[in-house]
Parts: sequence; C-alpha cells; structure tokens
Amino acid sequence: MSPEEVAEAVEEIRRRVRQRHKRAAEAVIDDPVRLSVEPLTAARDIAEARSTYIGQVNPRTGGLINSVIQTTKRGIARGLGWFVRGQVEFNDSVIDYMDRNTRAMAEQNETLYQATLKAMQEIADVRKAQIWMEELREAHSKMEMRTLQILRTVETASRRRDVAVQEEYTQALRAASTEIQAKLWGDLAQLKVEHERQIHTELRTIRRKFAASGEPVETRSVSTAVAAPPPSPPASTFDYASFEERFRGDEEFVSVSQAFYLPYFADLPRVVDLGCGRGEFIAELRDRGAEVLGVDLDATALAACREKNIAVERSDIFEFLARQQDSSWDGVMCAHVIEHLPPLHLQELTDLCYRKLRPGGVVAFETPNPGCLAIFAGDFYLDPTHRAPVPSGRMHFHLRESGFGAIEVTERHPAPEVFPELRALDELPQTAAFRQKFFGGLDYAIIARKPTA
Repeated sequence: MSPEEVAEAVEEIRRRVRQRHKRAAEAVIDDPVRLSVEPLTAARDIAEARSTYIGQVNPRTGGLINSVIQTTKRGIARGLGWFVRGQVEFNDSVIDYMDRNTRAMAEQNETLYQATLKAMQEIADVRKAQIWMEELREAHSKMEMRTLQILRTVETASRRRDVAVQEEYTQALRAASTEIQAKLWGDLAQLKVEHERQIHTELRTIRRKFAASGEPVETRSVSTAVAAPPPSPPASTFDYASFEERFRGDEEFVSVSQAFYLPYFADLPRVVDLGCGRGEFIAELRDRGAEVLGVDLDATALAACREKNIAVERSDIFEFLARQQDSSWDGVMCAHVIEHLPPLHLQELTDLCYRKLRPGGVVAFETPNPGCLAIFAGDFYLDPTHRAPVPSGRMHFHLRESGFGAIEVTERHPAPEVFPELRALDELPQTAAFRQKFFGGLDYAIIARKPTA
C-alpha cells in the first residue's frame, strides 16, 4: 500500500471507532434491578404464625360444657408437651435462620446494587472520557490548522515588516548621514571662523604692539614697582597680551562678563577704570554718555583702547590716584588687579579710592575667590604675575577701614559651570552647603559706596 492509502485506512478506522464510542455514550443507562426479599419475608411470617399455634388451645364461648372441654384440651396439651417440644424448638430455629438469611440477603442486595451503580457510573465516565478525548483530538487538529494559518500570516506580516523596517532603517541612515554631513560642514565652517578670528586677534595684537612700541617708557617711582598689572615682559620672553587673550577670554567674553557691573555705574557721570586692559567695561559706559578714563601700564592694552576712541593714560594706579583731586570721581572700577599687588598695599589702595570719590561714589573690585578651592587647580597660578589671592573678608575689612559703607560681596562664575567634574558633588550629603562653602564662584565682586554725609 502506498503511504496515501495507509493514511486513508487509518483515518477510516478512527472514524468508525469514534462513531461506535459515540453511540455507546449516547445509550441511556437504566437503573439496575434491585432484588426483592419480600416473598421470603412473607413465608417467614406465615411459618412463625403457624409455629405459634402449636400447643395452644383455641378459645371457645362460655358455658359449663365448653369450660370442661377447654380444661380437657389444656390437660391433653400439657400431657403432649414433651412430644411436641422438639418440633417447637425446630420451628424456632428455622424462623431464626430465615430472619438471619433475610437480613444477609438484604445487605447483599444493597451492596450489589451500590456496586452495580458504581460500575455503571464508571463505565459512563469512561465513555464520556473517550468522547472528550475524541473531541480534544478534533480540537487539537483544528488548532494545528489554525496555528499553521497564523504562522503563515505572521510570516507574511514579518516579511512585510522586515521590508518596512529595512526601508525605515535606510531612510534613517540617509537622514543621519545627511545630518552628520551638515554638522561636519557646520563644524568646519565654525572652525574656519574661529581660525580667522584667531588670525585677526593675532594681527590686532601685533598691530597694537607696534603702535605701542613708539611710546616713551616712563620713569616710575618706588610706588610704581607695586602697580597692577605689571608691565609685560619683553615679547621675546613673555607675551602678556596674548596670554590674556588666551586665558582670560576675548573682548566679547569679557564685555559680557563685566555687564554685571553696569547697573552700579550706569548713572555715574565720571568713571575711571584702574587696570582697564582692553577697555571692555568703560566702552559700555562711554556709549551710555559717561565720561570715562582708562589707566593701565600695558602699552598693547592701551593701544586696544585707543582703537575704540577711549581716553586712556599709561600710569601706575597708585601714582595716578595720588595725582587726582579729592572727590573728583563718581566711580572707580578695578577688575582683576588686586591679586597682582603686594598684600600690604591694599589698604593704601582703598584709602586712595575713598579720598578721590565724591560722596555717594561707587568702587568695585573683582578678583579670584580663594574661598573656592577650584581656583587653585591651576587658574590662579597659571598667571605668573599673580602674587597672592585676596579673601573677600580681607577686602571687606580694608574697605570698612577706609570708610566705605553698603558693602556687597557677590560670588561670580560658579565653579561647576567651568569644571563639570564638580557636579558629582551633588551625590554627597549636605551638598548645597558643602559646594557653596568650598566650590562656589571662581571670582567674587565686592562693591562699596562712599557715604553721602
């Protein structure tokens, strides 16, 4: 037989078996016959009644003759008692046997009946189980067919999805490639701008140095030796202008940073900037209509100020202040200068500023904040002209000793913005107080006013 014929024969056998079991399960199971012991019980009752009359005298109506007859019968019955005693005992034994046999048969019948019921129930359960198994096989076959259909559907959908995903991936890859190329060209353009800006800065610095090379070198007194910042060393050994451009920041950066002080000086008519550098701050005040003057020792920085049409003077700041009339200025700005001075000259500087300011005048100092440990990681000692950091408490003391009031101290340039590594301190307990104490602003500004009376 071929495999197909064998499969057909097996399927036919299965069909017949299923049909036969189905008919058997559908057959009604009758209540099994319960054997009756009533005929035996009736015969026992008759035998017991007959046995009871043995040796008994039938009752008769009253009268003398009947009394004599009854007496005679009772006498005869007593006389024959020895003769019928065995029969009476035999009858009692037979009746007792019949009682025991009846009870045993009743119990046996009930046991047989219950066993028959249980067997018939088990047969019915087996038949139901056979039908259930057959239905389960049919359901399993249907489920297999359904599963195969689902698998085919899923496979088809998966292929379509793979195609869609591949197309989406290709599009995303193209978009990412385009974005990367655009970013690359943008970075190259930015790099080109930065490169051109650096070239322009270098050329501007050279031009300023060339313009400053024709200025006479002034003879300075002893006080000039402690001026701030000190004159740049020879270009062959140390280019301070390029150093500031590289590490302090370009003019735009410094201008944005020093905009912090504009609200304090905006309404002051006459302001001097001690150690003005390239003049970023006083250029803003001049544009607002104030009379400004820059004082510095660096010829290159002064050349940068002259390019902006800012009035400048090359002089030591102590010598300059000593030459000014008392109460002749409304504001004094001094940013990143005092850290270049010998510490014992700070009181002299604040005293001079107090005398030269008009009542209500403002003085502002900015310097690296030694309360922030991050400045000692390299920024402070990066500048070889720095002498010693100045704590805000000491500057507060000097200003108070000179007579200033309304003294404000503000930390600037938070260290975590410059050193991202410090953001890990957020995971430490009591982070806010700890970071503010030891890693607050890299610089601080201290601003004071001369009392009006």
